[in-house]
Amino acid sequence: MLFGISGSICAGKDVLAAILVGKYGFKSYSLVEILREEHEIRNKNIDTRQNRREFANERRQYHGAHYYVAEAYGWARKEMESAEDNIVLVGLYCQGEVDYLIDRLQGRLLGIVCNEGIETRYERYKARRESSSSPLSFEDFKDVDKNENNGVGRDDTNVTQALEFAMHVFNNDGDLQNLVAEVDEFAKNLGLEVLNPEYVPQLIMHSDNGYRNNRELQVHYEAFEFLKEHFSMKGLSKEELVLAPLLNPARCVREITNQFGMRIVPAFLSENVGDAWGIFREIIPSTTDEEMIFLTNRREFEEIHMRLHQFLDERRDDIEYEVKKNIERIKEFDVTQWRSGKRSVKEMRERGIEIRILPEHFEMLKRLQESMKSSQIPLLEVLKRDRIAEVNLIPNTKVGTIIHDAIDHVWFYALLADKGILKKYNKLFSSIGNPEKKDIFKREGEIVASIGYGVRYWAYVEAGFKPHVSIGQIAERVESYFDNGQLEDRHLDAYRHIRRLAKSPTMREAQSLAFVFSNYLVELNEQRRKHGPIKVQNEELEITGELDPWGPDFLCYFIEVHALLHDSKNKHRDNLLRAHIMLEQHLCSPSAAVEGNVLRIDADDLEKVDFRHVELPADRVLWMSRNYGFTAIKEDTTDSIGLGR
Repeated sequence: MLFGISGSICAGKDVLAAILVGKYGFKSYSLVEILREEHEIRNKNIDTRQNRREFANERRQYHGAHYYVAEAYGWARKEMESAEDNIVLVGLYCQGEVDYLIDRLQGRLLGIVCNEGIETRYERYKARRESSSSPLSFEDFKDVDKNENNGVGRDDTNVTQALEFAMHVFNNDGDLQNLVAEVDEFAKNLGLEVLNPEYVPQLIMHSDNGYRNNRELQVHYEAFEFLKEHFSMKGLSKEELVLAPLLNPARCVREITNQFGMRIVPAFLSENVGDAWGIFREIIPSTTDEEMIFLTNRREFEEIHMRLHQFLDERRDDIEYEVKKNIERIKEFDVTQWRSGKRSVKEMRERGIEIRILPEHFEMLKRLQESMKSSQIPLLEVLKRDRIAEVNLIPNTKVGTIIHDAIDHVWFYALLADKGILKKYNKLFSSIGNPEKKDIFKREGEIVASIGYGVRYWAYVEAGFKPHVSIGQIAERVESYFDNGQLEDRHLDAYRHIRRLAKSPTMREAQSLAFVFSNYLVELNEQRRKHGPIKVQNEELEITGELDPWGPDFLCYFIEVHALLHDSKNKHRDNLLRAHIMLEQHLCSPSAAVEGNVLRIDADDLEKVDFRHVELPADRVLWMSRNYGFTAIKEDTTDSIGLGR
């Protein structure tokens, strides 16, 4: 079922969409969000509602009145798991958009109004600060409302005219329970299934704990990106790159890991520059890259500190907007967490990973194939950050992500099923969503895939790196659970294993476990920011909180699963190389750049593929073998300048 929603400024379009998402499992797509992104890229005017409205009218006149509806529906189609998915497009403002929704897409329009008057809507506007520039005065707000209702053509904004075509117009005078009741009655008449009867609608207010927590994560993310940009060598010429260690050593940093970011970002975020400098100087670097950063002197630190806080202040309203998007996205993930769906372990083992290169990238790929015929460097290395592929009908997928999907998700899940880990830790998996019944690529699937990814990523960690959590801390926590009688029979293999590792902390597996678990803890914060925490439910299907990575069940599971990857009998590195070779051969083949090209990677049959006659330069295969984790990191693992892209 497809709905569009129309309504005046702050009438409640997003609230109505949130109810359909949260209670009835719809997926929501905002026309305004697409407009914002286009406006930012193509237009230099300040991002105000008035400027966006004028820009939108221009785009509709150029591309057709249906342009933004078609764009939003196109995004929805890319992410649809089945033709039965229910979709809601938010923010239709003109008759042309409504006509396209109803006549071309066979959708239906819903309207929402606030009959209590414009004053009530203005109070909502002030509460959520949705403008990314200076907040509107009441008089400006009334002008915006008037302008959004005075368009005369099919392409021009006119909400009043659009609402005439609505199959139902909801009243949102401020009582959310009344609005939910009206939506429930409407949905009942249409035969819509309630997927989350416990759903409670919420307005996103600054006092909301979830909002505040997400905002803290967003600010940390923005600060980390700023610092990475400052300390990296991006933007330097070849001459400057060569001399950077002498002329500006603090800018000569190859990578700031997310774990190190957890240590330095709080220092820079401290409001008082004196306190910030003190925290910064107390951090002890453990690698060459980290040492470079600490060549920053007090004057330079104060300048970076000032620039960061200016940057965050300028980004304040954009951060509010990003948090709002995060919260809405999180609601959708919460609704689908325990729902059975496609791309389960069983289905993906039967179906495999199907890859094709998108036609618009054929010419670029042909040029790259020709220029790199005899190169030692794989095309995979050069293309790993590029979104040129379609994977299982999901377009615009990064090339490097294909390996993550094939090995870290499908192959690894299959291994856990065969080794009895899914059965052994059934209680854990059932509490967050059984992977044998639900989508292993969703938020919860990363409790498996992130371990495989982390092991590959660890291969490129600089010598001497000190992880966020040590092997001793992990062992101490498990030991405390044993002493307190909190471990069950299924945990004892992990208990014995971590004790062995703790006695030899310099062992390769012990160092890897400390890094990979630390990496998961840090990535969990990023997951909370974008997709929300993984919820946990008890046997009575009651939500009892969120996944605790330090809990006995999860910690023991993590230790056992990590050990499987380091057991050579399970051939993790072998199958990873096989997948790399298969994908590299496909990228190098002329058939990859023609319509109908498809490569299928079957996780269960990787070891059956005959690799005796590999059609690749021998030194390229050797390079991939020696750099087995190269698709797990964003940065180039070698200098690819001059490869003819």
